[in-house]
Amino acid sequence: MEFPRIALKVGQKQFNKLIDTANKVENDLNGNLNFTVVSPPLVSLNTVSAEVTAALAKWGQKGSRGSHADYVDLCTKAQNLHLILKELAQYVANTAEQAAGTDYSLMASIMTTSGF
Repeated sequence: MEFPRIALKVGQKQFNKLIDTANKVENDLNGNLNFTVVSPPLVSLNTVSAEVTAALAKWGQKGSRGSHADYVDLCTKAQNLHLILKELAQYVANTAEQAAGTDYSLMASIMTTSGF
């Protein structure tokens, strides 16, 4: 008797895009004079991004996926990374608004240096 298989319609591409965004933001904020006191710290972003990368590697490639527990762990760590990126985006928006005031073109140019 053959047992049915359940296919998860989640690909590595979505997790890789999240990791790529985190790496870009970290690189662009690191040493950026517009954002001197980054909150949450970039060390936290780097740590959580590395955890997602490790969990993604543990979950495996298509055709040899890990267990459901590996997938749940990956999703939990990806959610943590997403939350840190949201906090950083809010920090960038607040900092740019404080620096630029009502000069929206200056605000936009400050925000684009952040990696978002």
